[in-house]
Amino acid sequence: MASQSYRQKDRSHREEGSVPEMPEQSEDSLQDAKKRPKERVQLDFSAEALYRLDHLKTHLDASTRAEVIRLALRLLEWFATEVPEDAMITVMGKDEKLLAMFKAKLLYGYGSKE
Repeated sequence: MASQSYRQKDRSHREEGSVPEMPEQSEDSLQDAKKRPKERVQLDFSAEALYRLDHLKTHLDASTRAEVIRLALRLLEWFATEVPEDAMITVMGKDEKLLAMFKAKLLYGYGSKE
């Protein structure tokens, strides 16, 4: 299956350097967060999880592991705030053929070991 780098997707609808809207936060708290200096976070990964992270880094054409984690955080934040747990997720191919269908709660990570 051919993949397209997430960097190459059309983002013409967004302003250069803009940050996606963050739901359920006041504008003041968002501005405060932007003013804080970056903080270093150290994560412990199993060998399998690190392999998966590196595979995603390559697949997404990301320059760093941190870039993959930031992208995943944005996606999970959107998912957790916008998709109800009882929703059904459907994945459609280009020809509108159903590729997958599953309950959203499977992506909420209950009982996850990592």
